Amino acid sequence: MLDINKLGKGIKHGNTLQFICPACFEEGSAQAGNPHLAVFNDGKFNCIKYSGDKLHNKRIIELAGLNDGSLLRAQVAEFNQLIATEKIYDKAILLKLLPLYDYFISRGITKETQKLFEIGLAMSGTCRKRFTAPIYNLKGQIHGFWARWHKDEVPENTPKYKLIGRKSNFIYPWHINKEDIIKNKNVILVESPVDVMYLHQNGVRTSLCLFGTSLSTHLLNYLISLNPNKIYISTNNEPENNNTGNNAAIKIKEKLDDFFDNSKIIIKLPTKKDFAEMTEKEILGWNNSP
Repeated sequence: MLDINKLGKGIKHGNTLQFICPACFEEGSAQAGNPHLAVFNDGKFNCIKYSGDKLHNKRIIELAGLNDGSLLRAQVAEFNQLIATEKIYDKAILLKLLPLYDYFISRGITKETQKLFEIGLAMSGTCRKRFTAPIYNLKGQIHGFWARWHKDEVPENTPKYKLIGRKSNFIYPWHINKEDIIKNKNVILVESPVDVMYLHQNGVRTSLCLFGTSLSTHLLNYLISLNPNKIYISTNNEPENNNTGNNAAIKIKEKLDDFFDNSKIIIKLPTKKDFAEMTEKEILGWNNSP
């Protein structure tokens, strides 16, 4: 049995706790710094890289071992209690959003697409004066929102976008395109939910949103569970902005290469800054290119 107090800081992922694997860390493997040792509520564990490897498991126990299984289960229970309970929002909150679609229509996103993503204008609360859409967890509960200022001109010291909830737990929009991803066996990683909507509207329905330029452990684990044939990294193409998105794509690929065959990971940036700046023809051409 394991003593999770010897495993350092862990994260919650579904029904497991995940830690840095001490055996991988000891050998200095590339993904050693990423939490990929899953510990289950019954005390069993699994290293994602060396799943089922008895010698590797033996070394894990040698480094973080504990013979008292009941104590381990108590530790797991205590750890779960220490993790802050994620806030879940009543779906009735969506009824408070005004069904106004003109802004995104002016940017080329149809009313039908906006309805699919449940976009509306918030007139009160944290998202006041922002077009807002819900983010669902894997249980189908609303555990966050993304929101964009209602005009192109954004007041000084006012962020254009807001995220409500724990960004590190977001997988978006799995509730809309999970079946498409499973069917097509590919995933496209993009920076913003607006990119997701543009791609979806133009028939490219396998994108997942990073909400920025880094890949969270939660999203990484979701990708591992999907085991796609291809993962396209499509962060913004920004040579005029210090290549921020371009450099982020390289870092994300390096992280994914630790867990997938590198032939599955392809950097495929938009032909313009982002997909929101591309026409339908350009998006379809991009999608059909190697």
